[in-house]
Parts: sequence; structure tokens; C-alpha cells
Amino acid sequence: MNNNLIKFKVFFDRAVFNNYETTKHIYNYFGEHGKLLGFYFFKDPVTKARVGIARLVYDKKDLSPKILRQKIHYIPGMEEFDNKIEIIKE
Repeated sequence: MNNNLIKFKVFFDRAVFNNYETTKHIYNYFGEHGKLLGFYFFKDPVTKARVGIARLVYDKKDLSPKILRQKIHYIPGMEEFDNKIEIIKE
């Protein structure tokens, strides 16, 4: 196990963040908080559709403390949708 990594589970509305453009908003937003090493979506094994959960992996030494303090995040540029993202440290 690499102690320099920190992982979060991300919960979102799969009906909103369901394509490349909307997903790019999530990636860009969380990329502002530190060196993002991984961004993975959980998918239904049968349909291959996103299930509304993703995993973020950061390099711990580059992580902004704000992401640790704030459980609910609102994605800029997505205000016309349900742009709420909940994160939980793994």
C-alpha cells in the first residue's frame, strides 16, 4: 500500500454526469485541489452504465486541505443541473 496516496469515493447524480463533457467538469474541479492521479467510475457489470460512484486518487503531499474539510462540493459550470457531489475519504 502506498502511504503517499489518498483516496475518496465520490457520489453524484448519474443522470447528470453521464457523458464526457459533464465528466470533464468533475475532473477539472477536483484537479484544482491537488495532483489527481486517478479518476475512476464504478459501472454496472451488466449494462456498463455508470452507477453514480467514482473514485478519486490524489498524491497526499499535493492535496489541498479544503477537500478534506468539505464533504459536499458543487461543480462550477453545472449550475443548471444537480451539480452536488458528495465525497468520502476511503
